[in-house]
Amino acid sequence: MSYSDPFDEALSEVSNGGFIHHILGSAYDSKRFKKYCKDIMSDKGSNKEKAANEVLFQAATKMTLQGGGLGVFGGVGAIAAGGADITSLMYHVVETCGVLAEIYDLDTDDDNVKAFVLAGVSGDVNLTDKALKLLDIGMNTTAREVALKPLVKTLLVPILKAIGVKVSVRGGIKIAQLIPVAGAIVGGGANCWMVNDIGHKFLKKLKQI
Repeated sequence: MSYSDPFDEALSEVSNGGFIHHILGSAYDSKRFKKYCKDIMSDKGSNKEKAANEVLFQAATKMTLQGGGLGVFGGVGAIAAGGADITSLMYHVVETCGVLAEIYDLDTDDDNVKAFVLAGVSGDVNLTDKALKLLDIGMNTTAREVALKPLVKTLLVPILKAIGVKVSVRGGIKIAQLIPVAGAIVGGGANCWMVNDIGHKFLKKLKQI
């Protein structure tokens, strides 16, 4: 995920922003979202409802099969098993919301859409509603940038904090807690439920646009 100035500024104000950047940098990939969207829309005859339901089904299935504790990136091998589990969970939650956004014709390269997607990932309805309002501004680049910058502290920082990871370093990296998606280490069944729950809530918001 490439960050614009507002996102860089927000990350700098969040504790452990570097670690959040690492996770989101791997999970938030607009090109992957667009390809996934294109493939699944083709498979479902361009039916958005069927495509969205399939994305949710696939995400939940992947988390169940992984059973928790399986990392999806080569770089997390040195991180404790809990870190791999949370990284995997974050990957699928971010991917699910990103692909759903693309299915409903939002450009996940756009900063306002990024804010909306990440708000959806946070599971915070209030933040998601605030981010949704950004999408009403229109497609003028200058207008988007002017609107987003004042929201660094009032929207982006809370979003990043909501999906942030508290990390303590004691002879290595220990993942203490994921907020609010999971507390400590959670199993595949719980991960499945969380991905499904957050995905359906985000899909409901998308249908309001």
